Amino acid sequence: MVERRRPVPAAPGVAVPSLQVGKAVPYGIYDQGANEGFVVVGDDEDTAQFAVSSITRWWGQVGRVAYPEATRLLITADAGGSNGYRTRLWKIELAKLAKEAGIEITVCHFPPGTSKWNKVVLGYLDELAWTTIGHPSGGGGLDSWHH
Repeated sequence: MVERRRPVPAAPGVAVPSLQVGKAVPYGIYDQGANEGFVVVGDDEDTAQFAVSSITRWWGQVGRVAYPEATRLLITADAGGSNGYRTRLWKIELAKLAKEAGIEITVCHFPPGTSKWNKVVLGYLDELAWTTIGHPSGGGGLDSWHH
């Protein structure tokens, strides 16, 4: 039996493009050390640039503040899609982030499809979907949600 939950009010500052506005493309970041998720929602395509801009946004808003002494960042990613190990643009954009942030970035790839079982997808994206139903974004671009 599937449990049906009632939508809850949207979290402050959350705006997700609705079907009327266009497609919502989420990119989830899970900070294992803090047990926190950070989701960036765009209204375009799931590209390497979008993936790295999402990581950049997390680093600027959360990571840098939570880990001010950090000199290295370990990213575990699904090997398929925008952050795949064969995607040259992913590597180029990560190198730019590393240089701008002054940190060394290491990426470990899991087999394609395994990200569907991580905590962001299983918990935070589900919660995000329920909290934003019927709350269309007024403008496009990127919106983020930190939990």
